[in-house]
Amino acid sequence: MPGYVIHLATVDANEKCQNYRRGVIAPDILKKWYKISCNDIEDVHKKYEQWKTPEMPDFNVFAERIQQKERIGSTDGLHYGESSSPDIGFFMEQPYVNMSQAFWMGYHDHLVTDKKVYQKLGIDRKFNKLWQEICTLPNAKELYQVEVRRLHDDWNILNKRYSEKYAIVLPPEVEKLNVVKYKDGETVYINVQELDDVIEELRAEGSLKSS
Repeated sequence: MPGYVIHLATVDANEKCQNYRRGVIAPDILKKWYKISCNDIEDVHKKYEQWKTPEMPDFNVFAERIQQKERIGSTDGLHYGESSSPDIGFFMEQPYVNMSQAFWMGYHDHLVTDKKVYQKLGIDRKFNKLWQEICTLPNAKELYQVEVRRLHDDWNILNKRYSEKYAIVLPPEVEKLNVVKYKDGETVYINVQELDDVIEELRAEGSLKSS
């Protein structure tokens, strides 16, 4: 899925609002904190309180969702479903979501980015087609994982491209995770021009611009 660099690339350079930018990375960083803490929700709570600004929501808004498994066809988890197909309508219906607040604007735009990138680039469709082609092979699962790693390489190649194109500086809390990788090369599954177009569209449509 699109990582921190791609999400930050969708933020127009003029959008300096700290709360908005934290909203943009919140679904992924909360999920990552939970994973690296070995599912210790109290540890995530402590990290959040250190990160939180006065305008950001209380941790109890996220606590249950952090612990839920994200699945296609559900509205669970921090992405309100699978990250490639979040239920944005359901997200907007939640009583704690206030779209007059910069943090929630950023959170909303994170979900929109995930959905648009996967839909417009057809990533799920490509991998469904791949599985149909190899599913009868005895080593189908191993072959599938090889292609998943190639997709991960695509994101690393694109991290380098967009970091340079938009002069992206990772927030300290993301740098500390040491999960953002950069790589030279050509992408296999992601059409770069299509992604360029999606990012420019998202930069032009950000929630702060319409507020």
